Amino acid sequence: MKKVRSVLERKAKGRSVLDNARIAYNSVNKLRGKKILFPKSRVIPIPRKGGFLPLISLFAALGALGLLGEAAAAITKAVNDAKAAKDQLAETEPHNRAMETKRAVGSGLYVKPHI
Repeated sequence: MKKVRSVLERKAKGRSVLDNARIAYNSVNKLRGKKILFPKSRVIPIPRKGGFLPLISLFAALGALGLLGEAAAAITKAVNDAKAAKDQLAETEPHNRAMETKRAVGSGLYVKPHI
């Protein structure tokens, strides 16, 4: 144990904890005579490129573009409907005025007496 501690004191200055642990394992292995493997990292590697995850942002962007397209179509439809209603009103106004100026000749509804 004293030998391992002396090796650590010499080599460990300015190194990280992980490096110090490796130095300690290696010095113990040298003293024992057989090799002990340093445990591997248990971090699961995550791919930086490719796969399905980058496509999620692409699908979100396409969905947002679709919503913008639908909104533009709804606005265009509302404007066209307003123009059509205005044109139809302009067409029917002269007809309505002409019908209102004509008066029916007579004194009203005539009901034949019941015999």
